[in-house]
Amino acid sequence: MSDQKQEILPPVPAKDLRTQFVCAAVPLIGFGFMDNTIMLRAGELIDSTLGVTFGLATLTAAAVGQLCSDTSGIVFGGWIEAMAQRLGLPTPNVTPAQRQQIPFKVVTTAGAAVGVCFGCLLGMANLLFMNVDKAERQKKQKELDTIFEMVMSDGPKMFDCERVTLFLYDKSKEELWSKVVSGEQEGFQIVLKTNAAEQGFTRWVFYNKTIVNVREARKDARFDPSVDHRTGFVTRSVLAGPVVREDGEVDGVIMLLNKHNSKGFTKDDERMLRMLANHVRIFMDKFEHDPSSNQSVIFLRALPSRVRRAAESFGKESNNDTTVFATST
Repeated sequence: MSDQKQEILPPVPAKDLRTQFVCAAVPLIGFGFMDNTIMLRAGELIDSTLGVTFGLATLTAAAVGQLCSDTSGIVFGGWIEAMAQRLGLPTPNVTPAQRQQIPFKVVTTAGAAVGVCFGCLLGMANLLFMNVDKAERQKKQKELDTIFEMVMSDGPKMFDCERVTLFLYDKSKEELWSKVVSGEQEGFQIVLKTNAAEQGFTRWVFYNKTIVNVREARKDARFDPSVDHRTGFVTRSVLAGPVVREDGEVDGVIMLLNKHNSKGFTKDDERMLRMLANHVRIFMDKFEHDPSSNQSVIFLRALPSRVRRAAESFGKESNNDTTVFATST
């Protein structure tokens, strides 16, 4: 009997089907926009903060962003529906029985699907205002920082010297700044303007793209003794070499100070310095080093006891080391 009744039900008019399509689509447009917006914004925030700090994969940040968006959908879903109803959209003039007909259900589902897809596409417009590569660059720079620290940490021991520093070049600011520093007070960054009037060993190496090996630094015309005179730090021997890209441009300078013997740095030290500079260059290329995005300083404080004794023998004032190094180079 019920089957016969369903058969004689009049079909839903096309006008009412179109009306139902709109009614089903509009609330889902708002839901899709909100869902994608929250997922993208939350995912980006998590990826650029916790993701960089703890080395989380981008997919992990995306999953947490999706969690935030789904939770927001549950919390604010009713509010979105209420806002859609306030628009005063016309409703289909159908009976409860007609709402159970397959065409009506298909149109309702199709409207919801089209609405949520359109809303998600609108939400994707957030990508136009987001730095989508920022987190990935930050992760690469953090990995590069770890490599810099590993490569440079044995510098004083390997070269049997008092201090080692890696300067990187920031073309936009025309300056060399200290990325890795040993024997320095934390919280200080050495910055050398490449267009400054003073020469200095670091600038000389940067412009000449070649190694400098000076046994008695104070007798060299390129040495600037002003801060040494003020602080009592003694710069004796210097070995510095450029980090040169394949196209011939200089990305940085590695500087070694005060060999622990009276003869200064040797030819073997020069060869090792070239190898070290080449390794640094390879890592910078691999991890797409961006000097403008990460100018944090890595301080190598764990110096060998022999280095500490040698430094103390020259009356080094620990509170002024960084200033001395900045000027002596």
